[in-house]
Amino acid sequence: MLIEGSDNHPEADDKTTRVEPLIVDLLLQGLSVEFEVTGSSMAPMIRSHDVISVAPIDPNRLRFGDVVAWIRGQDHLVVHRIIQLGRHSVETRGDAVGQPDGEVQIGRIVGRVVELSRNGRRSHFGLGPERWVLARLSRRGWLARVFRSMSKARRVIWKKKNDSQDPSLRGEARR
Repeated sequence: MLIEGSDNHPEADDKTTRVEPLIVDLLLQGLSVEFEVTGSSMAPMIRSHDVISVAPIDPNRLRFGDVVAWIRGQDHLVVHRIIQLGRHSVETRGDAVGQPDGEVQIGRIVGRVVELSRNGRRSHFGLGPERWVLARLSRRGWLARVFRSMSKARRVIWKKKNDSQDPSLRGEARR
Protein backbone atom coordinates (compact mmCIF):
# COMPACT_ATOMS: atom_id res chain seq x y z
CA MET A 1 0.00 0.00 0.00
CA LEU A 2 1.42 3.33 -1.01
CA ILE A 3 0.24 6.67 0.20
CA GLU A 4 -1.91 8.89 -1.95
CA GLY A 5 0.21 10.18 -4.76
CA SER A 6 2.91 7.57 -5.15
CA ASP A 7 4.05 7.40 -8.74
CA ASN A 8 3.64 3.62 -8.46
CA HIS A 9 -0.10 4.19 -8.25
CA PRO A 10 -2.21 5.02 -11.32
CA GLU A 11 -4.16 7.74 -9.50
CA ALA A 12 -0.98 9.68 -8.70
CA ASP A 13 -0.45 13.23 -9.84
CA ASP A 14 2.27 15.84 -9.27
CA LYS A 15 0.45 17.52 -6.39
CA THR A 16 0.01 14.38 -4.28
CA THR A 17 3.41 12.91 -5.14
CA ARG A 18 5.04 15.80 -3.29
CA VAL A 19 3.22 14.77 -0.09
CA GLU A 20 5.32 11.68 0.60
CA PRO A 21 8.57 13.52 1.45
CA LEU A 22 6.60 15.87 3.71
CA ILE A 23 5.05 12.96 5.62
CA VAL A 24 8.44 11.30 5.99
CA ASP A 25 9.97 14.57 7.27
CA LEU A 26 7.20 15.01 9.86
CA LEU A 27 7.62 11.45 11.11
CA LEU A 28 11.40 11.84 11.32
CA GLN A 29 10.83 14.99 13.41
CA GLY A 30 8.85 12.89 15.88
CA LEU A 31 5.38 14.05 14.82
CA SER A 32 2.40 11.78 14.15
CA VAL A 33 0.56 12.17 10.86
CA GLU A 34 -2.78 11.19 9.35
CA PHE A 35 -3.18 10.66 5.63
CA GLU A 36 -5.33 8.92 3.04
CA VAL A 37 -3.90 5.81 1.45
CA THR A 38 -4.42 4.30 -1.98
CA GLY A 39 -3.91 0.80 -3.21
CA SER A 40 -5.20 -2.61 -2.25
CA SER A 41 -2.09 -4.37 -0.92
CA MET A 42 -3.37 -4.21 2.68
CA ALA A 43 -7.04 -4.96 1.92
CA PRO A 44 -9.32 -5.67 3.57
CA MET A 45 -7.65 -4.40 6.76
CA ILE A 46 -6.67 -1.11 5.15
CA ARG A 47 -8.44 -0.13 1.95
CA SER A 48 -7.86 2.55 -0.62
CA HIS A 49 -9.12 5.92 0.67
CA ASP A 50 -8.96 4.88 4.33
CA VAL A 51 -7.25 7.43 6.55
CA ILE A 52 -4.45 6.03 8.70
CA SER A 53 -2.69 7.54 11.70
CA VAL A 54 1.04 6.85 11.76
CA ALA A 55 3.20 7.57 14.80
CA PRO A 56 7.00 7.65 14.91
CA ILE A 57 8.46 4.53 16.49
CA ASP A 58 11.63 3.63 18.32
CA PRO A 59 13.19 0.76 16.32
CA ASN A 60 13.65 -1.19 19.57
CA ARG A 61 9.86 -1.21 20.02
CA LEU A 62 8.99 -2.82 16.69
CA ARG A 63 6.88 -5.96 17.10
CA PHE A 64 6.02 -8.92 14.93
CA GLY A 65 2.79 -8.08 13.09
CA ASP A 66 3.08 -4.30 13.37
CA VAL A 67 1.83 -2.39 10.35
CA VAL A 68 4.65 0.02 9.58
CA ALA A 69 5.40 2.84 7.18
CA TRP A 70 8.81 2.56 5.53
CA ILE A 71 10.70 4.35 2.79
CA ARG A 72 11.24 2.52 -0.50
CA GLY A 73 13.87 4.10 -2.71
CA GLN A 74 14.32 7.83 -2.22
CA ASP A 75 10.94 8.91 -0.89
CA HIS A 76 8.14 6.42 -1.55
CA LEU A 77 6.23 5.50 1.58
CA VAL A 78 5.01 1.90 1.82
CA VAL A 79 2.60 0.67 4.51
CA HIS A 80 2.86 -3.09 5.11
CA ARG A 81 2.87 -5.60 7.98
CA ILE A 82 6.05 -6.96 9.60
CA ILE A 83 6.13 -10.73 8.98
CA GLN A 84 9.69 -11.34 10.17
CA LEU A 85 11.66 -9.35 12.69
CA GLY A 86 15.45 -9.42 12.74
CA ARG A 87 18.11 -7.52 14.63
CA HIS A 88 18.88 -4.98 11.87
CA SER A 89 16.11 -5.59 9.36
CA VAL A 90 12.54 -6.77 8.98
CA GLU A 91 10.55 -8.42 6.25
CA THR A 92 7.19 -6.91 5.37
CA ARG A 93 4.29 -7.92 3.19
CA GLY A 94 0.97 -6.42 2.25
CA ASP A 95 -1.89 -8.47 3.68
CA ALA A 96 -3.35 -9.03 0.19
CA VAL A 97 -0.04 -9.59 -1.60
CA GLY A 98 1.40 -12.97 -2.50
CA GLN A 99 5.08 -12.09 -2.15
CA PRO A 100 6.97 -10.37 0.69
CA ASP A 101 8.73 -7.07 0.07
CA GLY A 102 12.13 -8.50 0.93
CA GLU A 103 14.53 -7.23 3.55
CA VAL A 104 13.81 -3.74 4.88
CA GLN A 105 16.54 -2.12 6.98
CA ILE A 106 15.16 -0.94 10.32
CA GLY A 107 16.51 2.56 9.62
CA ARG A 108 14.05 2.84 6.69
CA ILE A 109 11.04 2.41 8.99
CA VAL A 110 9.62 5.81 9.88
CA GLY A 111 6.45 4.92 11.79
CA ARG A 112 3.80 2.47 12.92
CA VAL A 113 0.11 2.60 12.01
CA VAL A 114 -1.77 3.19 15.25
CA GLU A 115 -5.28 3.79 13.97
CA LEU A 116 -7.35 3.78 10.82
CA SER A 117 -10.55 5.49 9.84
CA ARG A 118 -12.99 4.23 7.22
CA ASN A 119 -16.03 6.30 6.35
CA GLY A 120 -15.51 8.37 9.49
CA ARG A 121 -15.38 5.35 11.83
CA ARG A 122 -12.14 4.77 13.72
CA SER A 123 -10.76 1.25 14.10
CA HIS A 124 -7.79 -0.55 15.58
CA PHE A 125 -8.59 -4.00 14.16
CA GLY A 126 -5.49 -5.66 12.76
CA LEU A 127 -3.30 -3.39 14.88
CA GLY A 128 -3.85 -5.03 18.29
CA PRO A 129 -3.07 -8.51 19.58
CA GLU A 130 -4.65 -10.09 16.47
CA ARG A 131 -1.77 -8.65 14.43
CA TRP A 132 0.31 -11.65 15.50
CA VAL A 133 -2.10 -14.14 13.89
CA LEU A 134 -2.40 -12.03 10.74
CA ALA A 135 1.39 -11.81 10.44
CA ARG A 136 1.76 -15.59 10.91
CA LEU A 137 -0.77 -16.26 8.16
CA SER A 138 0.84 -13.66 5.91
CA ARG A 139 4.33 -15.04 6.47
CA ARG A 140 3.19 -18.44 5.21
CA GLY A 141 1.41 -16.86 2.26
CA TRP A 142 -2.02 -17.91 3.53
CA LEU A 143 -3.51 -14.55 4.46
CA ALA A 144 -4.02 -13.36 0.87
CA ARG A 145 -5.62 -16.73 0.03
CA VAL A 146 -7.93 -16.52 3.05
CA PHE A 147 -9.01 -12.99 2.10
CA ARG A 148 -9.63 -14.01 -1.53
CA SER A 149 -11.72 -17.00 -0.40
CA MET A 150 -13.71 -14.82 1.99
CA SER A 151 -14.31 -12.31 -0.77
CA LYS A 152 -15.54 -15.00 -3.18
CA ALA A 153 -17.84 -16.46 -0.50
CA ARG A 154 -19.24 -13.02 0.27
CA ARG A 155 -19.99 -12.43 -3.45
CA VAL A 156 -21.78 -15.80 -3.73
CA ILE A 157 -23.85 -15.10 -0.61
CA TRP A 158 -24.64 -11.57 -1.82
CA LYS A 159 -25.71 -12.89 -5.23
CA LYS A 160 -27.92 -15.59 -3.68
CA LYS A 161 -29.49 -13.04 -1.34
CA ASN A 162 -30.21 -10.62 -4.19
CA ASP A 163 -31.48 -13.42 -6.45
CA SER A 164 -33.89 -14.62 -3.76
CA GLN A 165 -35.33 -11.11 -3.46
CA ASP A 166 -35.82 -10.65 -7.21
CA PRO A 167 -39.37 -11.79 -8.11
CA SER A 168 -38.45 -12.28 -11.78
CA LEU A 169 -35.95 -14.97 -10.80
CA ARG A 170 -38.55 -16.83 -8.69
CA GLY A 171 -41.02 -17.08 -11.55
CA GLU A 172 -43.44 -14.60 -9.99
CA ALA A 173 -45.22 -12.29 -12.34
CA ARG A 174 -45.19 -8.60 -11.66
CA ARG A 175 -48.57 -6.93 -11.42
